[in-house]
Formats: sequence, C-alpha cells, structure tokens
Amino acid sequence: MWLTRAHSLRFRLIGLGLLINLLIVGMISLVTLDAVHEVARNDLGKQLGTLDRQASAALTRPAAEHDLNTLYWQVEHFSHYPDVVYLAVRDRDGRVLAGGGWAPGKLAPEPDRVDRFWLFAPRDQVFHHRLELQVGGQTVGEVVYGLSMADARDALSRAMGWCALVGLFSVVTLFGLQWLLGAWLMRPLRRLGRAARAIADGQYDVTMPEPGHDEIGQLTDHFQHMRDALRQQIGEIQSQKNMLHAIADYAYAWELWINPAGKLFWTSTASERVIGYTREECMAMPSVLETIAHDEDRARLRHALDHAIEARTSGQGFEFRACHQRGHWLWLTVNWHPIYNTLGGYQGCRLSVMDSSESKHNQLALDKAFADLQALQQLSEVHLRQAERERARLKALFSALSIGMVFTDRTHRIIYANPMFSRLLSLPAPDALLGEDLSQLTPALFVMPEHSVHGEEEAPRNELKLDDKRVLAFQHIDVHDDEHGSLWIFEDVTAERATAEQLIFLAERDTLTGVYNRRRFDTELERMVKRADRREQPMALVIFDLNDFKIINDSHGHAAGDQVLIDIARTVNKTVRQNEVFCRLGGDEFAVLMPEASAYDASMLSRRIEQQVTALDFEFDGVKRRVSASLGIAVYPSHANDAQTLVAAADAAMYQAKKQDKRGCWVVFDSSMKLDASQLLHTHDYPNQPQRLEPTVFADTGHDDAQPSMIDELFG
Repeated sequence: MWLTRAHSLRFRLIGLGLLINLLIVGMISLVTLDAVHEVARNDLGKQLGTLDRQASAALTRPAAEHDLNTLYWQVEHFSHYPDVVYLAVRDRDGRVLAGGGWAPGKLAPEPDRVDRFWLFAPRDQVFHHRLELQVGGQTVGEVVYGLSMADARDALSRAMGWCALVGLFSVVTLFGLQWLLGAWLMRPLRRLGRAARAIADGQYDVTMPEPGHDEIGQLTDHFQHMRDALRQQIGEIQSQKNMLHAIADYAYAWELWINPAGKLFWTSTASERVIGYTREECMAMPSVLETIAHDEDRARLRHALDHAIEARTSGQGFEFRACHQRGHWLWLTVNWHPIYNTLGGYQGCRLSVMDSSESKHNQLALDKAFADLQALQQLSEVHLRQAERERARLKALFSALSIGMVFTDRTHRIIYANPMFSRLLSLPAPDALLGEDLSQLTPALFVMPEHSVHGEEEAPRNELKLDDKRVLAFQHIDVHDDEHGSLWIFEDVTAERATAEQLIFLAERDTLTGVYNRRRFDTELERMVKRADRREQPMALVIFDLNDFKIINDSHGHAAGDQVLIDIARTVNKTVRQNEVFCRLGGDEFAVLMPEASAYDASMLSRRIEQQVTALDFEFDGVKRRVSASLGIAVYPSHANDAQTLVAAADAAMYQAKKQDKRGCWVVFDSSMKLDASQLLHTHDYPNQPQRLEPTVFADTGHDDAQPSMIDELFG
C-alpha cells in the first residue's frame, strides 16, 4: 500500500511540491542572505563615509598644525563612537600623533575594501580602514581606525537561523504556507530595498515596513534609525551650508580669506559679480588680486597686503585698478581685518572688496568737466583763476570751519555740505550726500516748528539731541527767496551744555565736602515749605554743629579740620534718606531738610547722626580726637509760619542743645524758646514771654547719665 501511495499522483504532487518548496525556500534563503549582506555592506559604506567626513572635518586642521591638544580631544570623542574599536592619527611620516585603543608601536593592518568584504571570511571581526587627511590637495597625515563587525555577523547568523527555521516550517506546511512565507520574508526586504533606493535618491519620507521582533524587523528598525539619523545629519549639514552660503555668498562685498602665508585660502562667489571670475577660477590663481591688478598698482597692492598680514592691523579705503574678466578696467576698494580662531590663533586677513568704479568715474568725469570748462574759458583766464582762487578759499574755509554747513534747494535736496556737517551728524562723506533729501537723512529737523528767516534777520537757534548724547545747535536761513533754497548751520554745543551743568553742580555743592551748599539749602527750604503748605503735611529741619571742632582746628591745623568735616559729611550723607537734603551751611554747621516728617522722625534721624558722629575716631599727630554734635529740630508749621522763622527756630534749638550737653544731644524747638533777632533773615516781632520753660533735650552719647528711653516716652 505504501508503494502504491508512493507512486500515486497525490504523493508525487506532494513530493514535487516539497521539492519545489525546498528549492523556493533555498532560493529565498540565498536571496535573503545576499540582501542582508548587501545591506550590511551599504550600512558599512555609509558608516565609513560618515566617519570619514567627520574625521576629515575634525582632524585635518589639527593634524596639519600639529595641534596635539585638539587631536587628543577629537580622538577621545571618536573613541566613544559606536563600533569604533581603535583610532589613530599619524602624520605624513608615519608617526602616531594621537590614538585611542591603539597600542604604541603597533603596525597598522592592511585596509579592507567594502566591495570585497565578506562577513563569512575567517578574518577577525574588525573592518580596517585608512583615511588620508589633505589640505589644498596635499596630504598632511592619515587616520586609521577599525569598526567592529560582530553585530553584522551576529545579525547575519540570526538571519541564517531564521531561514532554516522558515525552510523547516515551509516543508511542514507545504504549499499553503509557501505563499505566506514568501510574502512574510520577501515583501519587507523588497520594501527595504525600495526604501534604500529612495533614500539614496534623497527621499527620506518613503514608507518603511513595520518593525517586528525578528531579524528582518530588527533590520527594519535599524534601517529606520539609520534613515532618521542620516536625515537629521544631512539636514543639519544643509542648514549650516545654507547659513554659510547666505552669509558668504550674498554679502554685498566680495569676501576673501588670505592665510598668514599670503595665499588665498577661501573666497566667496561674489567674485563673479565683481570681477567676472568664478570662485574656482579665483582659487586656481596664485594671487587673484595681484593677477587682476593694474601694472602700476600691483607693487603698491602687494606692499599693502604684506604689511596687513605681518602687522595684523585693520585697514580700509585702499583703492586700485583691476581688470575685469571681460577685459574692461574697474576701480576696487579694499578693507581688511585680521581674523583669529576660537583659541586665539592668527588665521590671516579677511578682505572685503567692493566695486567703486561708479564713484571713481564720477570723480574723473568731474575732473574732466572742470578741464573742459577751463579750455572753453581760455578767453577769460584771469577771471577764471580768480574764481578758482575764490572757490579754493571758500572750500578751504568751509572745510576748516568747526561748524557744519549745508545748502539745500527748495525741495530739501542737498546742494553742498562741508565735512564738519557729515562728522557732526555721522553721515557719509559730503560728496556722497549730494542730491540726498535732507528731510530723509535727518527727519528730526523737520519735526520741530519752522524757524527759518529771510534777509538779514537773525535766525533763532534750535537744539537737536542725538542718540550718542551729543547736542547740536542749528539755524535755518532762507537764501534770498524760496526758489533758491536754504542754508543750515550746525554746531556741537555738547561741551558747552556739559560746562553749564558742571557750573550748576559747582554752584550748588560745597567745594570741601561735596554735599549741597547754603545756596541749594535756601532753594530747597523754600520749595519744601511751599510743598508742605500745598499738601498740608509737616516738614522738619535739623541743624547741627560740632563740639570740640575748634580744638582740632587750632591744635592740628586747617587740614585736620577739613578732614574731620569731610569724614562727618560722608558719614551723615549715608544716613539721610534719598528724599532728604543734606547741606553744609558753613564752617562746622550742617542742616538736613526732611519732607513730610514729624518731630519724631527728625528725632530718630538726629539720634542716628549724634551716635555716628560721636563714634568717629580721629588721630592727628599721634593724638586721638573725638567730636560730638549738638542738634536742633524745628517742624513746619508747628514751630514757624515761614522758612526764615523755621531756620531761626532750629538754630535756637541747636544752641539750647549746645548749652545742655557738650557731649552731644538734640533738642526739639519749644515755644518757650525766644528767638534772637540775629537768627532771622528778616525782622519778626515776637511777644514778650515773662517766663522761660526748659526745652526738650535728648541725649544718646553712650554716657552713664544719658536716657535714651525719653524718645519712647515722648513720642510713644
């Protein structure tokens, strides 16, 4: 029966199906292994390309300059790169400059080739690679490194295992699962292949197979990560390239980089716009500027460039004639600046070249026009010479003036401007301003009310404040009538305004101590009294002088007395608040004006002043000295009905404090105190008081008999 079945059509179909299934599984397995191997090769090639670009960008300059610190740092950075087994940088003589995972004295193995690399080869699981570092077409060294192939071989081994398992499963499930096996195994690989081709063409949004947990799924996942990383890196590179392209190639001027050896290192594409030569043609020239320069200007240009490179100085406005690629001559203006890297190393000079042919031709045309005019006026040569002399005198006069002058027509177009006008308003040279609209250059002039005059009237002076804090005074004068335009005169009065402010400062400050003087005291006193009336708020005045100051002044001289006054003024000035006015009235007498303050507030301030003055130690000629303060307090309007009476009240309280305690105290004015007529600035009548009451005295000098609690008892 078995033989019968063996020869039956069903058995033969099953056997044939098994054979075909085995052949298909074998072919699928071979194709899968080949695809996996090809993907691994492509991955290896891309990984090598990425590493080569990064290593060339990061290690070429340090290797060329033998910058070992940068090399060590960069090698350490690459040592952390995934799958990098070792990395070494050697100069062109074969000496190792820096290495990671590299044994000293070790010989570099022969580099492998990606197209001949076979994962089943019996060699070690490291792919050896060598990269030459070149600068300007010259080899400055090489980088050797090895990449681990263990992961790729493991992936391939797992793929082979899956192929065998799929083959066994296909044999068991026969024909029904063959189609499913092909769809499950081959379709993701075909999609990966299409995705790889699309990514190679720059299409990073191609649809990828869903990642799974098998080898193909892992390969898909790795492929997606590789695609995302590649897209991000290429995007960053493209962004940097676009930024550099926008900065360098779309600048107004033609930019060049001359290295310290005087050779052209880099140039922008603006060369084609300026001189007609492409960037590649400029780089191929030994010295592009000297090549295109006129024979008469070449030596002068060479000398200027050599001096700029050697002296490392900036320069601008150098002009020379150059030959355009089409054969015509043009004028170029060069500005240069030294450039340095992030470590401060000198990198050469940056040159900015602009076409100044138009302005130069205008100047030459103007000179030719003058020459033609002289030729046509030979019959009146004497008058012409006189006119030229007058013109020269006027131009020299206007150029030498310390005031700015500008003539405009009736539409405010500039007809003439002298150099001082350009300097005062920080505008271009006068020649560049001809024909410009003055209302557009300085619109602030026309915002102010019209103050122009006609004929011989004296024009009023207005002021214009600039952004740099300078102040310009200007006058606007109509010339004859509206058809002939206007004359504008400008003068820098910043120094005059500063001098006036300084004079005001000196007029209000005491020359010795720097605090406000008696003049400012009188002004602030009147102002605060009026303010107190207006707001119906009290204000206080504290006047004090120094005890034992005359002893220091007589025993140790006026210099010692001046030092005491300076130290006390500095100390008290730190004590008073910002809205309070501290003044020196003369000699050793001081005053403090306190807006919106009561007797209690003035007593608190007096207490602080008395304590700080008493705490100061002085030493002159080996002798230690101390002074104390006697303070008088008066409050407006409680103690006086005007400013002069308030001063007299505070002065009377101060003298009462001086009588009470020479060691320092303060007294609040009491109505029982009789004001002396000499203490008033103006004569006042006061009623006779048959009885004198004792004033309120406060002392806090650190003595045993002082009672600081009296303040709390009085003002609670």
